[in-house]
Amino acid sequence: MRALSKLPFLPRFSKQTTTIYPKIYIGDDNKITADTLLHEYVHLADWKKIGLLFPILYLMPQIFALLAVAAIGGNLWWLLCLLFLLPIPSPTRAYLEWRAYRAEMIFEYVRTGQFGDIEHRIEQFISANYYFMFPFKKYIKSKFTEAANCARVELTGCLSEALAEAISSLNP
Repeated sequence: MRALSKLPFLPRFSKQTTTIYPKIYIGDDNKITADTLLHEYVHLADWKKIGLLFPILYLMPQIFALLAVAAIGGNLWWLLCLLFLLPIPSPTRAYLEWRAYRAEMIFEYVRTGQFGDIEHRIEQFISANYYFMFPFKKYIKSKFTEAANCARVELTGCLSEALAEAISSLNP
């Protein structure tokens, strides 16, 4: 995992907690909370549910830069695939992360009666932390507000959707 932090667009990678099925890798700072474990657990559940499609969806569109290897065959047009390394929005990564952050937010509400720092969660979507995966702040804010309202009004429904689904998918 430390090798990935050597890439110029992932300088903080070794400090972050991440998941590569079936393991959770704890970052160098060794700070792990129940909220973080739940967040990663949702990723594990999603990965188990959709299999190898999960890393492809998560890494889109940047994963398409690998197609540039085809330029070795002589057709240099394949080098245009390197443009996928630009910080192009990733709706699929945003959806997978939103599911995990939503579960984390609801869990925090169950524990403390508050949703925590929603602005911090929004910042994860629009900043370099996730390579600018979804820089549409108003939309992300509306999704988190909707999830918070749902949790306030109908907590059991939100829990069954965000948490129980993840838990049941890991049971054989």
